[in-house]
Amino acid sequence: MTFKLDDFKGLAEKYAHWIMRTRTSLHIALVYGRGGEVLAQSSNRIGSRSKGAGYSGMTIHAERAALKKVGDVTLLRGASLVVIRIDKRGQLCNSCPCHECQQHLTAAMKKYGLKCVYYS
Repeated sequence: MTFKLDDFKGLAEKYAHWIMRTRTSLHIALVYGRGGEVLAQSSNRIGSRSKGAGYSGMTIHAERAALKKVGDVTLLRGASLVVIRIDKRGQLCNSCPCHECQQHLTAAMKKYGLKCVYYS
């Protein structure tokens, strides 16, 4: 599974309605299984606790939350993670990960076989 710019634009259009819930940009993460099915999806949101898996301060980052939602880590073998960021106008933006998320994703690739991560 590979992603091109048009794929990211299509996802941004599909999830643009989520932006109405926030006044800033929104990160959305989708985990695709080996067969191309969506195993989990999540977005950045405010958490109810300050520490723990998938949390940074009080924000739950979309990448980590989506991986956590998959539940069964064996499903990550060969899976792909796609992360997009949509600005408050509904436009696609750069969605580079924070340092903590990058470390978490690298570990998921090594430990659980997550195949690749795509960022808009």
